[in-house]
Amino acid sequence: MRNGNKNKGELERDGRISLSRRETQVLALIARGLSSKQAADDLCISKSTVDYHLENTYRKLGVSNRIQAIRKASEAGILPFVPSFSPLEIEL
Repeated sequence: MRNGNKNKGELERDGRISLSRRETQVLALIARGLSSKQAADDLCISKSTVDYHLENTYRKLGVSNRIQAIRKASEAGILPFVPSFSPLEIEL
């Protein structure tokens, strides 16, 4: 890692977090609610390859799960902003 601090994510020299194009594509599909298998099918790659990209993404972002990765990537401007909402706002 370039900055030597795993907990804060992997930073480029200019201070930005850098994900590969494929890592960004995988995370965007996961953010839309797709499972690893569905994302794999959509990208014509294996589920294990999707999981590999997700693990790299977690390491680079300094997170440990999908929700944290989506939130941190949104905050960093890597993914479009994903607004938070209250479960009470959802109509049943």
